Amino acid sequence: MKSMFRVVRGFIRSMKKLLAIITGAVMVEVIDVILKLMAIRGFKPDSEVLRWPVDLALHKNPGITGDTMIPLVIVIPLTMVVIGCLVRFAWIKRKVNVMQAAGASVVVIGAIGNLIDRITHGFTTDYLIFFRLSAINLSDILIVAGAIILIGYNKGNPQSTK
Repeated sequence: MKSMFRVVRGFIRSMKKLLAIITGAVMVEVIDVILKLMAIRGFKPDSEVLRWPVDLALHKNPGITGDTMIPLVIVIPLTMVVIGCLVRFAWIKRKVNVMQAAGASVVVIGAIGNLIDRITHGFTTDYLIFFRLSAINLSDILIVAGAIILIGYNKGNPQSTK
């Protein structure tokens, strides 16, 4: 009987951890939406003079990573398929491996933020400009952070693929 209670207690702890990570990612995404609106309404375009090494400016990214041009009719459905696969993966892993579920969930939250941008504006709104070369937003940071959680957890735990 005591071992059953330990299992239940461990499950509840891991669900709390998952919920905390997802809540944090959603809060970051809300901040991202606010910054995107501010960028569209008031930031100067990135073609104007930028401070170095970091500046806030409006960069309209019409493609994917690094302004790689891919038509929206391809990017939007492909993004939806990836989001669907990651949601299913997170749902399956939620009881077995909470960190894999958390990593996938963080990627999904960031991807949804950029997807909404593409659907509403036809581009992704980037506003953090680094070294006058790289333009990103907080959704991008969530996607990378989630991927790092997924990769890092898999490499550190050989049993995580079970």
